[in-house]
Amino acid sequence: MSKLLKAWKDIDGELIFIEEGQSGEGIIGPGFTRVPSADRVVADDLSVSEDYALVVDTYDKTAVDAALALKYDGSNPDGYETPMQLNARDVSNRSRINHTGSQIASTISDFASTVRSTVLSGLSIVNSLVTSSDSVLVAIGKLQGQLNAAVFGRDFTSKTKIASESTTGSTPSEYDSLTFTVSDTATNKFRINADFQWGHNAAGNDIRVFLLIDGAVVTELRIEPKDAGTDQRFQNNILEYSENLSIGTHTASIEYRPASSGRVSYMYRSIIEAWRVE
Repeated sequence: MSKLLKAWKDIDGELIFIEEGQSGEGIIGPGFTRVPSADRVVADDLSVSEDYALVVDTYDKTAVDAALALKYDGSNPDGYETPMQLNARDVSNRSRINHTGSQIASTISDFASTVRSTVLSGLSIVNSLVTSSDSVLVAIGKLQGQLNAAVFGRDFTSKTKIASESTTGSTPSEYDSLTFTVSDTATNKFRINADFQWGHNAAGNDIRVFLLIDGAVVTELRIEPKDAGTDQRFQNNILEYSENLSIGTHTASIEYRPASSGRVSYMYRSIIEAWRVE
């Protein structure tokens, strides 16, 4: 819609303000007074000596708005900004990617819960020392790798037997056995310990005790009692390290017999242990 507008400019051609008239009423820009007897306005500030002449009688409001927007852009000396420019700057100011400085964690909503619920995506488990330059994710992977490599005590198992048994034969008699498992690698070392209580009915004659791994004798203990008789109880142990056992199950067992046929050897109790140390 066209409205009756009067555009006032100074002698240099600079637009001062727009006077819009409707129903005989006029609107004068601030700081100026219209001279009723002439088509001109004067500045209220008496130090301004210039008069301003009417140069245009009728404007299309849309065209005038466009002209004003073109004149008063973000590059004008007074720093004038259009509403669109103001909105864009406001959006930019609110954007966190444009923020600088620091913010304490307690002022950030859900900070602690977000940190606790963050999954360890990309975790790589490596047996290596943690350094001061490692990220938290890398450090956790190294620590887990060290724990995995610290196998001492893994694959531990034991068995206890309490029973009185005896043998007189020249063939070893099994007293007890323990089954243990190598779980993950054939590069290993196991500590096999057999603790046992025994007796023998002849002084000056030996009892022979054997530790076997998977049916093969790995060590033998020969003991000669000072005192003989069924009321005697002696305790000894056999310790052995077995290396590089294959993955799967294995058996450690105790066997015993008298050194000479016709003598009587006794077993009263045993504990067999197997635990991995490397």
